[in-house]
Amino acid sequence: MEGFVDIKTKLRIGNGVIPSLTVALAIVISISINTLVDTAGWVQHTHQVIGNAKNLEKLLVDMETGERGFLIAGKDEFLEPYIQGRAKFKIVMIETQQLVDDNPAQVMRLEDIEAQVHLWTNNAAIPEIAMREKMNKNLATINDVSALIESGTGKDILDGIRGKFAEFIRTEQSLLATRQGDAAKTADQAIFVIAVGSAFSVIFALAITVFFTRLITTREAILIREGELKTQSARVIDLMQGASNMQLMCDAVICELAHLTQSGHGVIYIKKEDEGRSSSLHYQGGFAINEREYTEQTTQLGEGLIGQCAIDQETLFITQVPDNYVQIKSSLGEAEAKSLLVVPILFEKRLMGVIELASLYEFSENSRELLRRVTDYIGITINMLNNLERIKAMPLLQRDSFE
Repeated sequence: MEGFVDIKTKLRIGNGVIPSLTVALAIVISISINTLVDTAGWVQHTHQVIGNAKNLEKLLVDMETGERGFLIAGKDEFLEPYIQGRAKFKIVMIETQQLVDDNPAQVMRLEDIEAQVHLWTNNAAIPEIAMREKMNKNLATINDVSALIESGTGKDILDGIRGKFAEFIRTEQSLLATRQGDAAKTADQAIFVIAVGSAFSVIFALAITVFFTRLITTREAILIREGELKTQSARVIDLMQGASNMQLMCDAVICELAHLTQSGHGVIYIKKEDEGRSSSLHYQGGFAINEREYTEQTTQLGEGLIGQCAIDQETLFITQVPDNYVQIKSSLGEAEAKSLLVVPILFEKRLMGVIELASLYEFSENSRELLRRVTDYIGITINMLNNLERIKAMPLLQRDSFE
């Protein structure tokens, strides 16, 4: 149950991490896109300022052209570009000043240009137009008009204005280059963030998927293993239910354990007290052995691997079996064991016996766990059968009293 809770917790964490990562990535991408849009907006803004500046230059040229046309022809229709240019110039100038209100230096340049245009209008254009109107009324001559133009007042002012426009536009073009560079860099960063973030999200999602797949698969394998162990343990324990004969019980148990653990050799030794109250291990059941070799064999506690296991009361798992220690035989021949499992049988921390299994293969963790689970039941059964034998050995009167 704890395993399921742990899996649920990990699943909740995994299900929370992926949306959190997605939200974080979305925030980063949103910031990058907003920065890109903002930078692109400044680029567009600079293009608009440059466009307005060039439009102001054109309007000034229209004003100059209309004024010159009127001076030459003396007809009012030639003044239309001048009149319309002045009106539009004021509107575009106000709009341009508002566009660059974040740049005091550019605002000052526009104010200077505006002042110079007023100066040209008041000191050159208006006096020259007035002189031409006098000429139309025969109050002045062409020489008077020519003299006013040749004074160069208007030309000098216009040349100065063109220089100021050129400086203003150069400044904006420099800003444009910087902002375009920033826009390109921001675009690259946005692409990088999106690409890396997307790749990371995909990799992370795959990693999470692999992790939980392995987790679930591992848990499933554990459950399958646990189910197999319970089934195998039940098979061994069932053999001991209602047992009344030590030899038959031990033979049945060791044969079943040998089959379940893929052993080619198996022996159960029972601890018995010999004359003089000393204890030794006696053969009680076997699998694939020559019983005549084991029936009369007695192993003292502490003698060999079996006796040492009995003394230490700890399992011995040996993968480097001594030469000629155990020969596993069949009708086709014989071979030396590759793996040895010696397990003590205990009842209430008292030694009841020892199980020895040998195999041509290394014992699996499942096999070792199976032995750990069933030896307690074997110890209980051996203790019960020992008590039954002692009761049977009592005199009848004493036996009735004991019962």
